[in-house]
Amino acid sequence: MNNLFKNSPLRKKTWIFPWKYKESFVIAFGLLLIGFLLELFSNGGGFYSPTWPNNLIILLSLVVYIIFTHFFVTHPLIKWLGSIPAAISAIIVFTTLILLMGFIPQNKENSITIINKIGLNHITQSFPYVIISFYLLIILGYTITKRLYPINLKNFAFFMNHAGLWVVLATGSLGAGDIVRLIMPIQEKQTSKYAYDNNNKLFQLPFSIELIDFSIDEYPPNIILAGIADGKIIANKDKQKLPEIIQGKTIKMKDWIVYISKYYEMSYISDSSYYFSSDSGAVPSAYIIATNVFTNQIKEGWISCGNYKFQKNYLIIDNKVFIGMLEPPAKKFSSKIKIYTSDKIEKIYTIEVNKPIRVEGWEIYQSSYDSAMGRWSTISVFEIVKDSWYKAVYFGIVMLLIGSIMLFWHGKYR
Repeated sequence: MNNLFKNSPLRKKTWIFPWKYKESFVIAFGLLLIGFLLELFSNGGGFYSPTWPNNLIILLSLVVYIIFTHFFVTHPLIKWLGSIPAAISAIIVFTTLILLMGFIPQNKENSITIINKIGLNHITQSFPYVIISFYLLIILGYTITKRLYPINLKNFAFFMNHAGLWVVLATGSLGAGDIVRLIMPIQEKQTSKYAYDNNNKLFQLPFSIELIDFSIDEYPPNIILAGIADGKIIANKDKQKLPEIIQGKTIKMKDWIVYISKYYEMSYISDSSYYFSSDSGAVPSAYIIATNVFTNQIKEGWISCGNYKFQKNYLIIDNKVFIGMLEPPAKKFSSKIKIYTSDKIEKIYTIEVNKPIRVEGWEIYQSSYDSAMGRWSTISVFEIVKDSWYKAVYFGIVMLLIGSIMLFWHGKYR
């Protein structure tokens, strides 16, 4: 019976057309493996996206190739490339790469681990990503051309949805080589039109930026219990987040009850004591009273996180641990700027993190500041980005949304 089953024409042999899921997943993961090997052989060098006009030539050539082979080549491989198994396997492998990008920090600098050598810490610039993206574009292209005819509303909705996705993926990937990212640090009351890239190459922008004012809003600093020998923070058993320093607050820290008697958001030190001051360089400080819950021993004194002007101050409560203050984390930092355009138009903006402005095709982001100066920083750092392909990406998103809405209203396609 087993021999009869093995020789039965109903039992399909692997790698005999039409290919199904087994062959599709082998090919998809095989291409992924080839990408990892290329990345390994290049020692994690990555893939550099083509720039204009080469990326446009590649894009148009891909479109012509897909359309031509679909209508004039009858090989079963072309039919398989437009099949559901090919599409699902490619999407799963591509999605796996995207998920890895979310879990693995994307930082190529100062990394010599295997993660870097196979491209997992710079996925969008790696050979695996490029190969799988190109493979997915081909499959998606054949899927779209299969539904060009007959011309009806359902096929048009399908086309808009999938062609929009194709445009987003193609222009987002091939246009990456034309993205320009620059860094511009500016001192308050000064104006600049020069920025530099990661290689410290200087660029002159078509507009100038004057930094009128830079400001930081901070959260209250955190209080810590740490070891004298190694400076490591000693966590409570419940592993709650570090408590904030708020005047009048009582905090349980291991065997100690700590009472925040005084807290100054800004202060100066004089004769080992702190007093309120809003002068430049003022530092947070707090007067605390710590009581041991077992011995009733009391320790009290000032603590401060210090800054560029004043040293840190700790309260040693026994021969093993001390109580200290961490630098207050930034809640929000923003820059008030004036833009001078090439048309001699002056406009004032306020830029915050994740709230960029667009000027003459460039996006200006609030990036960072002089962290050593903290809240007293007079330097603001902007990231200035130009993406020549962003309109094409937005156009693809609009197509995708229109197609999705049409498919929703007119039912599922077959």
